[in-house]
Amino acid sequence: MTAIQKDPENPIGHLSREDIEQIGRELDAIRQEVLDTRGEDDAAYIRGMIDTQRKLELGSRGFCSSRSFRRPG
Repeated sequence: MTAIQKDPENPIGHLSREDIEQIGRELDAIRQEVLDTRGEDDAAYIRGMIDTQRKLELGSRGFCSSRSFRRPG
């Protein structure tokens, strides 16, 4: 049974092939709109998050390595 066949258990069974194609076009348009609105602010935010993650990783590695060189007692 395919997604477009009528099935009482299928939540999209009532949609025709044309309906599904139209939904696909609408979702593609929404995706393109989101892609078109991304700009330098988004890129700066992502770069900032990457920088923060790298600094946290470096700090945690330093902390872990300093703890491993301590002598017990």
